[in-house]
Amino acid sequence: MEAKQLQAYKQNNALLCQFIVRLSAFYEGHSDKIDNELKTLRGYLSGTPNFSLAAVSIEKLNKALQHEQVTVRKYGSETVSSLEDAMKQLQKIVFEDNELKSLTTNELIKLNQPVTDVFGIYKHYSKAISLYRLALNKK
Repeated sequence: MEAKQLQAYKQNNALLCQFIVRLSAFYEGHSDKIDNELKTLRGYLSGTPNFSLAAVSIEKLNKALQHEQVTVRKYGSETVSSLEDAMKQLQKIVFEDNELKSLTTNELIKLNQPVTDVFGIYKHYSKAISLYRLALNKK
């Protein structure tokens, strides 16, 4: 391998390691099991990378992530369902207030649209909380 190719390989390798380390830090907090393995992987890839140990860690992470993918989808679906129930209950409470009834109806319509990411659920939670606060302030 030529020196130029070897240098490019090392640079790309370092860039990929840096990306994996940053990406794993971004997703930290998902679950204890995954967090521990991500920390281990970051240790293997930081400084002087140990690719043999990193490969073992990546395999463990792949298995854990496959399992968690199902869990996250289920959690998202259950959360949206719970929010829908809360909005329906709020609608019953504020049935005489046209403004609040309209706002809760709009939120119910939004909740029936596909939620494409976990962060989208937070927006719905935030809206639900603000609607409940508005209803409490009017009582």
